Amino acid sequence: MKGLVFAGCSFTHGHGLWQYSNYQDTPSDDSTQSIRIPHRLFQETLRFPRLVSSHFNTFEVVKDGFSGCDYDSIDFLTELFKYHNVPFNIGVTICNQQFKYSDISYVIFQTSYVDRCPYIPTEFSKTNNTAPPTLSEIEDFGFDTFDEYYSALCSKWYREVRQKIEFLESNNIKCLILSITDDYHSYIENDELLKDKLIYINYDGFKFSNFMDLFKHDESLMIANDFDYFGKTTPSDYHPSKKCHEIVANSIIEKINKNEK
Repeated sequence: MKGLVFAGCSFTHGHGLWQYSNYQDTPSDDSTQSIRIPHRLFQETLRFPRLVSSHFNTFEVVKDGFSGCDYDSIDFLTELFKYHNVPFNIGVTICNQQFKYSDISYVIFQTSYVDRCPYIPTEFSKTNNTAPPTLSEIEDFGFDTFDEYYSALCSKWYREVRQKIEFLESNNIKCLILSITDDYHSYIENDELLKDKLIYINYDGFKFSNFMDLFKHDESLMIANDFDYFGKTTPSDYHPSKKCHEIVANSIIEKINKNEK
């Protein structure tokens, strides 16, 4: 197995996992202002990208930064292979790394909250989560209601994600999809290219197509509800817990193993 790229937002980044460390100066919420290098290095050992890559005896590539959206992830993947045809690294990317297509076996694309993506991208929206549009802005886009706008937004960014995956696979990189929400699910189910690429999260005898459904089934898989580890007082952080990352890692490993048969 060659390298594995994990493109996603804070769920992929492992936001909050530093709170499982023995350091006494970790914040008690999901703030990153006081995070130090040891916290981040510890966090990386627990997140599912490291667990999966270690299982396959290879390395993982994850972008720097704690948040993101599908727009940001697509940009990250573009920059990652920007200099794929040169023999040495030049320039910088979101993760300060560059690769040839032949260096990577899989891209695991974790889709985020679609409403973080701008309907009309700008340079500003590349590095900032987009605020929900006002009614007047929605009308300027040509929609009468928020539901019409949101449906068009999902369709637009599904096509963008699909196009990026199709391009990567044309360069012999296998792609899989991991979802936070079910916004793209109906599209994926009816897409011959992508329907077999969705990673279902296997837990408690069920298969979940996204993190939100997993959390509805078991709220303790969020850091804020991990009373078994933290006791009565838990961090105010609703990102996936240590146990959740392990569950997701096992589901990704199972999917890759099945894909390789």
